[in-house]
Amino acid sequence: MFEDFTNLDVLFHPNSVAIEGASSTPTSGGYDFTRYLIDYNFTSRIYPINPRANEALDLRAYPSLRDIPEPKVDYVICCIPAEGVLALLKDCKTKNVKLIYLFTGRMRATGRDKKTKLEREILEKAKSYSMRILGPNCMGIYYPQIGLSFNLDLPKEGGFVRGFFQSGGGAGEFVRYAALRGVHFSKVISYSNALDMNETELLYYFAQDPETKLIAAYIEGAKDGREFIQALSYATMRKPVIILKGGRERVGSKLAFSHTASLTGSMKIWTAISKQYGATTVHNFQELVDQVVVFSFLPPITGKKAIIAGGGGGKSVIAADVWEEEGLQLPDLSPVVREKLKEEIPEAWDWVRNPVDASILPKAPILPVNLVRMISNERSAIAEIRKYIINQGIHVFPSPDRAARALRRFVACWIWKLERYHDVSKGDEN
Repeated sequence: MFEDFTNLDVLFHPNSVAIEGASSTPTSGGYDFTRYLIDYNFTSRIYPINPRANEALDLRAYPSLRDIPEPKVDYVICCIPAEGVLALLKDCKTKNVKLIYLFTGRMRATGRDKKTKLEREILEKAKSYSMRILGPNCMGIYYPQIGLSFNLDLPKEGGFVRGFFQSGGGAGEFVRYAALRGVHFSKVISYSNALDMNETELLYYFAQDPETKLIAAYIEGAKDGREFIQALSYATMRKPVIILKGGRERVGSKLAFSHTASLTGSMKIWTAISKQYGATTVHNFQELVDQVVVFSFLPPITGKKAIIAGGGGGKSVIAADVWEEEGLQLPDLSPVVREKLKEEIPEAWDWVRNPVDASILPKAPILPVNLVRMISNERSAIAEIRKYIINQGIHVFPSPDRAARALRRFVACWIWKLERYHDVSKGDEN
């Protein structure tokens, strides 16, 4: 049943952040999260908490959350061991905290009864205080617009893609590599064990957000399968949803439980659900990046016809095989295209085929001289040339097969949406 989750937006726009366990020691999580807030120019107040230090990274540190002079703290980042969380929640109550992010781990995911009981007590206590929990064992919120980050090397530029991830490391890797391909994010949330806030709630939240054009997710398991399906049905009718499902096989499933204590479910069921409700599924983080690139920069397409140009004869043959194997079509060149070719290459216009062998084309794209000079340093050259091409509004893929696979899924999504729209319209008429 649909619920209004727009109230989450208030939680994700904190006016003040406290870091429990803040430190000037570079090897600690408390150091990292304090550093991130400073380096990303968090737009509001930062309160380091450390009973054994007077300062952290040149900011005044407070002995406890209760000692902060403000009557209210919006968001608390917890970087202390699990055994200290219950006491911290009591302090949070005195400051009217509404959202606590638990970087803290080693609870139910360990499989130990004592840790499982502690996690349950934490949830019950937070509910009694009307407090929401993000995590535990997660990286929290990346929201560059207001200066929230969970890594140092993530872009400070925002975008229109949003995502939620049960893997904190995967979330950071995804943002980092997608940015190299020209994709930027409004908000990415790492939620891991989903003790309280989970994939269903986040999916509803992003689906309702008018600034979100695309939703990407890494999910190891759904806390409530029925509710998640309802959320997925709601979301996919409003915007594209791309899902990377972790724990698809036996060993991966066991690792998923030890990682997030998540019940993963059958992959066949996940595949069937995704197909029925129009979600786009991928198999690894590289494909997730590819898919986000396609959805970010192409308009809705339902046709499967394509023209391939580039490489020599052998490369063209392989590219044709790959694209046709993905269900895409390589039609003959149209009379309009042939007339244009006749003007450009009169000596060869009549025998050019699709795929087009670019070696016969006289007007190859010219790269800036400074890039051409870098060819001796191959890795650097590839990176710079890719950056140059992306800045020209052309988006690149590492290989023809990854491009074809991403485009096939992209087309399938828009075909599903078109068919579903017609079904809904007919229902309204009846």
